[in-house]
Amino acid sequence: MPNASGFTLTEVLISLLLLCLTGLGVLSASLFARQQVIMATQQTIALSLTTELASRMASHDSSAGYYEGVHPLWTTAESAACTGGHSCDTEQLSQFHLYSTLSASGHPQSLQLLQQPALCIRQQADQRLVQLSWRSQAKVQIQRPVSVCDLSPNRLQLSVVVP
Repeated sequence: MPNASGFTLTEVLISLLLLCLTGLGVLSASLFARQQVIMATQQTIALSLTTELASRMASHDSSAGYYEGVHPLWTTAESAACTGGHSCDTEQLSQFHLYSTLSASGHPQSLQLLQQPALCIRQQADQRLVQLSWRSQAKVQIQRPVSVCDLSPNRLQLSVVVP
């Protein structure tokens, strides 16, 4: 049929295959971008929490020993209010700082993006290391830095050194 016009079945199938592959590529890129946004948001929240706690710890150096240990968010009890006219000893003050920082300082909606967050505070030489770890919502593979706290392998972490 030399005079026949139109496309052959092979040409139509090849064009449909290319169209499907293009659609899958766009979908894959979209999912990857979404994971990166989730991860960046989680890291931003974690950095905000750790820097706030590090600045509070640096300003109240006398209560430094009470910050030591692992402090999971979901088990931290509310402490006495150490603001205004209320006076607190150093242990109450450090517990207040931990509680207010772990409560995300009035940002509970953003804290929900961090699943099972936990603070780990350790003294190393003359510096204090603050690590915040959380279970990631995005399925990611990361190179894990050396940790001073016991962490399960499927948790992300962020570390800040308190001067």
